[in-house]
Amino acid sequence: MRHAARSPGALYGQWLRVGRCLGLRDEELPAGLQAFTAYFTTTLTTLERTEPVHHLLGPALLTPPRPVAGLPLAAAGFRAFGRGLFPHLTRMTVALLPHEALTAIGLPPAHHA
Repeated sequence: MRHAARSPGALYGQWLRVGRCLGLRDEELPAGLQAFTAYFTTTLTTLERTEPVHHLLGPALLTPPRPVAGLPLAAAGFRAFGRGLFPHLTRMTVALLPHEALTAIGLPPAHHA
């Protein structure tokens, strides 16, 4: 299965949605496609496979977090579903990175962790 390339406009739209979901205000996000493209291109030149990146892409990436103490229902749900789903969700997250970002950190564009 090949990694699907996204158009700059589609990537910018996704970037805006994620930023807003994370609570960023419009003035904290690139003002338009041209500003986003310049930001994205500059950011790619600074990406490298550092020790933290290696750690995140290694076995730690597939180790699920511990459930929050004091929430027995959440802990039971996590034990039932979370541990089995977590590795797949993290692999999908890495696989959905733009191919330019994967290449910048030393992963092949078709990488599906």
